[in-house]
Amino acid sequence: RDKTTTPAALARPMREEYVYESPPLPPDEDVYSEKIPAAVELLISYLEVAGLSTDDLFGGDPTVRELNDVIGSLSSGRTRDVAAVCRGSAQLAAASLAAYIRSLPEPLVGPPHYEALCAAVDIEPYGERVASVRDTLGGMPESTQTVLHRLFRFLSTLASRSAARGNSAEALAQVWTAMITPTYERGRALLRNEFRLVGLLLQQYACIFEGSLDAYEAPELPLPATLAGGGGNWVRTKASLLRDSQGWARRTRRVVRDSPPPPHTLSLSLSHTHTHTHTRT
Repeated sequence: RDKTTTPAALARPMREEYVYESPPLPPDEDVYSEKIPAAVELLISYLEVAGLSTDDLFGGDPTVRELNDVIGSLSSGRTRDVAAVCRGSAQLAAASLAAYIRSLPEPLVGPPHYEALCAAVDIEPYGERVASVRDTLGGMPESTQTVLHRLFRFLSTLASRSAARGNSAEALAQVWTAMITPTYERGRALLRNEFRLVGLLLQQYACIFEGSLDAYEAPELPLPATLAGGGGNWVRTKASLLRDSQGWARRTRRVVRDSPPPPHTLSLSLSHTHTHTHTRT
């Protein structure tokens, strides 16, 4: 639901229709810029304290103007007080984090690594699947790796430690698959593998991002009903407000048909990877 079309939103004299596009992450050759944007670090640090006890942390439905106010205040350096700018609302802080990530000029999991990552989740045995995902992520720009590392450290902690309702790994995967993957149209096979990829990042965070040598094989997260049952538009209905960023139209030019993911060219042998992973059953 897009709250910019509600009566209250329409009544505002200066209605904001889009979440502002976030600045691009710094390139590898820029050794002086922080790899994690200030707004992202501040929001995650706040949520690590305030979010664990909040039911359905990413289930808030703020207005576009509220999101822009929070992101603008933190990004500009006007304040570092997330609690104040979010008026004590962990859900507003969580939605602002998702909006910032979704509004990056390029998705965190996008070309040229997107296809290889989607293909990697089909690899058997399990240990080679984890190793392939880890090694593919290792080929991304340093800033992208750093942001994904910081983000999934928080999300995996939230999924494992939060006693509040609505913060399970399955619930978080449904939200964050839409936040870090491309916005262009693609088929159900890719949508399913996107969800499976995010589930794997949550379940095997320590091995994929921190070099842990232990990868306990875990059952895959169950697919959302709309994906398991053949529906293909769940990404557009979930968190639709956060997808309405100014850069969305520019990023929808490429269309991927409903076909199997292209075969990847990564070595499937653990002897050809960085020996961070082994599987216990």
